[in-house]
Amino acid sequence: MTESRGRNSIHALGIGLVAYFATMVIVSVTLSGLTRLYLGLSGWDETEIRAFFAHQFEVFPQALLAGLPGILASAAAGYAAARAVTELEYWHALGVALLAVLIFTGPVIGRLPVWYTTLSLGLGLAAALWGAAFPKARRALTLHDP
Repeated sequence: MTESRGRNSIHALGIGLVAYFATMVIVSVTLSGLTRLYLGLSGWDETEIRAFFAHQFEVFPQALLAGLPGILASAAAGYAAARAVTELEYWHALGVALLAVLIFTGPVIGRLPVWYTTLSLGLGLAAALWGAAFPKARRALTLHDP
């Protein structure tokens, strides 16, 4: 690997991590706010709403909804990392997704159920690959266009 390629790879991973974090914050805050609003309009008081969020990983449908920001963030990170490089787009997407899991999920992984961690990791990797497919396809079309 040349020095330029290595620098581009690190740059792509950095861009992907920024995209992951930004997407995670935006989607998490929006989803949390909408959930609080819905529960409040349904007659739940503040204590019940806090209990809902404290135990959201114990009930399957709620846990899937709680995992949505991470899945969307992985897709955004995969897209951003793949867009920043000209080759090995899928490998960069996988790399940034795994790095994001280590950085953002690693500290709390012991508090999450194993099934949730496994499912979110699998869906996150798949989402990162899906996100990387868009710039890769666009690049392939551009190269083959006369």
